[in-house]
Amino acid sequence: MTAERRIRACLESVADSLTHAADQADLKAWRWVTVSMSAALKGACVAALSGYPTAQPEDILAPDNADRIASLSTLLRRAGDARFLSDPERLNGKASAVRDALALQELRNRAIHISPDQGPIDFADAENLTPGAAALLNHLLLAHPAFDPAPHTQRLDTCNTALLRLSADNR
Repeated sequence: MTAERRIRACLESVADSLTHAADQADLKAWRWVTVSMSAALKGACVAALSGYPTAQPEDILAPDNADRIASLSTLLRRAGDARFLSDPERLNGKASAVRDALALQELRNRAIHISPDQGPIDFADAENLTPGAAALLNHLLLAHPAFDPAPHTQRLDTCNTALLRLSADNR
């Protein structure tokens, strides 16, 4: 798959995931917000790490399994590493937002992998973690995209609308 096709596919997925996250936040269904935001974050990282002409397919792959996309923590680490992205695209000085995103991912993992008979999962923190994750998405997709945004205006507009809704839900 070419980098441009990968970016387009990621942005389609991110736009859908963010719209779903905003819809679920309106309903205060934080369990599903964690799932959608995690998918959006991963897609945004893959799009960013695929955006430079010098990007390599390995930049988005798991270090221990070249058949899989890297974990969100690995993708976020790479998006903050000068070997993968330069300023201003790089996630530089965003440690708090990265911690929020990884905490949301942990809630998502518990929501997906823990059966209901193992007890309830407290999603109370999801509402407070969402703005940090949204800030990363804004940075990667809208403020400083590492890819050419011109071919993706409609998808990015959808992402922007969803991010605005999410920030309004979390005031």
